[in-house]
Formats: sequence, C-alpha cells, structure tokens
Amino acid sequence: MSCVCVKISSSLHLPFLPVSPSPSQGRVPFAVPDKVLWPQLCEALNMKFKAEVQSNRGLTKENLVFLAQKLFNSSSAHLEDYNSMSVSWSQFNRENLPGWNYTFWQWFDGVMEVLKKHHKPHWNDGAILGFVNKQQAHDLLINKPDGTFLLRFSDSEIGGITIAWKFDSPDRNLWNLKPFTTRDFSIRSLADRLGDLSYLIYVFPDRPKAEVFSKYYTPVVGGKAVDGYVKPQIKQVVPEFVNANTDAGTSATYMDQAPSPSVCPQAHYNVYPQNPDPVLDQDGEFDLDETMDVARHVEELLRRPMDSIDPRLSPPAGLFTSARSSLS
Repeated sequence: MSCVCVKISSSLHLPFLPVSPSPSQGRVPFAVPDKVLWPQLCEALNMKFKAEVQSNRGLTKENLVFLAQKLFNSSSAHLEDYNSMSVSWSQFNRENLPGWNYTFWQWFDGVMEVLKKHHKPHWNDGAILGFVNKQQAHDLLINKPDGTFLLRFSDSEIGGITIAWKFDSPDRNLWNLKPFTTRDFSIRSLADRLGDLSYLIYVFPDRPKAEVFSKYYTPVVGGKAVDGYVKPQIKQVVPEFVNANTDAGTSATYMDQAPSPSVCPQAHYNVYPQNPDPVLDQDGEFDLDETMDVARHVEELLRRPMDSIDPRLSPPAGLFTSARSSLS
C-alpha cells in the first residue's frame, strides 16, 4: 500500500491519506484524493504551522477544536467528534467560510503570515492565545480582574490580531479593540502598542504585562532638536470608554485617554444595537481608522509604502498532491 503525502515545505513531507494502488478497487493508482480525513489534515496543518512560524509551539488540542469549529461551522467542543469527518479541496480553499468572504486556508495562512512577520517571540512566549472567538474571550475574561486582556486572531480581518480586555463600567464589562494588521505592526509593534495602553495590566490568565512584553519595548531615545526640528513620538491612543456616569462613585478613569465621544451602552456584549457613534464599527468595536491613531496619520502624510498582508490564494504546492512513499 502507498499513501498520499502532504508537502509541508521543500524538505518536509507528511504521510497523509492511505490510498490503495489497486485499480480493482475502483481508484486510479496514486490519484489525488477528493477528500481527506480531518485528523490527518490536523497533523498536516500543525506541521505546516510550526515550519512557517519557525516555532516549537504548535497547535494544541484546543486550537484544533477551534479550527474544526471554523471549518465545519460546528459548535462541538470535543475534538473526537470530528475524527470521522472529511474535508474536500473545495471546502478547504475554494468555498468561503459561512458568513465570511474568505476561505479556511486564506484565514489560516493569514495567521501564519502575521505571526512569522511580527509576533514570533510573543507566540513562543505564550503571550498570544490566538485561536479563540469573541464569545470564548468573554467567557475567559468575565471573572478576571479589571485590566486582564488576551490577544486573539480576528474573524473579520485576515491576519488581524485584536485585544479583548475586562473592565467593568456602566456600559459594559468586556471590550474589543478593532483588529490590528501587518500594516499597523509595520508602523508600531504590538509590544509598544500594548505598552502605551496603561489600563492593560495582566496577560491572560494572570501574568503581569510588563513581565511579558517590556523586554520588547522600543527604547525611547532622547536628544536635542536637529536642524531646528523636534522629533515626534508615536503613541497608541484609544478613545475614552469608561464610566460615563460620574455619579457612580468611581473616578472617570485611571488611564491615559484621548477626548472622544462616549461609547453607547449595550444590553449584552454580543448583542449590538444600531450605533451612531462614528468611532465604533458595526460590531461595536473601536474603529481606529476613525480615531486618533497618530501612526496612521503619519503614514498618510509621508505616503510610505508599507507591507500589508496579501494572503496566498492557494496553499503551498503539493498540499493535496500525491507523492509515493512507504507507510511509516
């Protein structure tokens, strides 16, 4: 018996799906399969992920459950429930995921790309939780102290990373920042952006932010003006979002803030009413393009070409291509 292999990189192959070379069984010898079983695809994705990100921290069982839920549009939290399920090529990289304008592979490839380009140390440090959705982020943070935050991969933006954090206010107790993309991280790093936001205190579950990220902060270099020009500094600024009710007995804020319209109240964190506030997108998340993100304005003025994620439209050559090898 021979098997179909998945090409993970130029030097790495994974035995993928056993295929009988016997024409009597009604299959063309060594033909590319129309479908592959989810467990084998999991192994291939994990090896591809570690090779691309160049990390020993691979995909956990929880990560694979998240990916299965995304691919199969399922709510089951048990990896075993997917063991007998198969994935077609169209499902993998031709058909858009339900409710989104991208394929499974495009989304997964965007995750690998942004980690590889900008966040490899943070992924290796375990600082990026990554594979959780908005509801799961809420469940993880809801009973944590104010200032606890996590970093997750965006559903709405390929290669995007969003910050979710806990902070009780009259309006809500969980907050989601509009996703940053590789374009944003080319201007200012994730560590520096987190360092700018003093109200983000603990990396989920309970690690002090400074302990995790301070070693990656860009040093502030002082100096006198050159040719009469004072060098500006770029700093992440988020609109005011806390405590519209000053009679509640708490101070308006204990954090750095920029003047902006107050956030509209929400009855429930994932039920978003019609929102007239121009600084929020339709999901009730902050839209930094409409706020005081100085970095974006500097980029527009300078008109510098910046790197941006251009997700590959197809997986690496050979992912569903057969190659003859012996079973291990």
